[in-house]
Amino acid sequence: MNEKLLIKCETSVFADEVMNVLSTNNIPSRLHDELQDPAVGAYGGSPGIGIYVFEADYDKAKGYIAEIVSSRQKLQPWCPKCGSEDVIVVATKTPGPALLYWIILNHHICSISFILRQIV
Repeated sequence: MNEKLLIKCETSVFADEVMNVLSTNNIPSRLHDELQDPAVGAYGGSPGIGIYVFEADYDKAKGYIAEIVSSRQKLQPWCPKCGSEDVIVVATKTPGPALLYWIILNHHICSISFILRQIV
């Protein structure tokens, strides 16, 4: 029997949830932790923990994990390391127009002062 990638999980907590559901429903599965592979970049830009099932069980397994996947997406934000929902979202600021204007102005002032030093 051939195996098929069911899902790629970002954290071990999420992978354990999926594996527990599959085990409860008697669907054989295996984990492949791409994050622990010594070949860096072998799995592309977004490695994770792959969960594989047999092709015959793929559709049933997809149905069983659909609820977990949708609930996991609704639970944002959560800690990707431990799975905790007790987190604080910290917003990051992008540089605004005032900062960009200051950088451009500073560059021009430095250029003018350099030219004036060359003349004198």
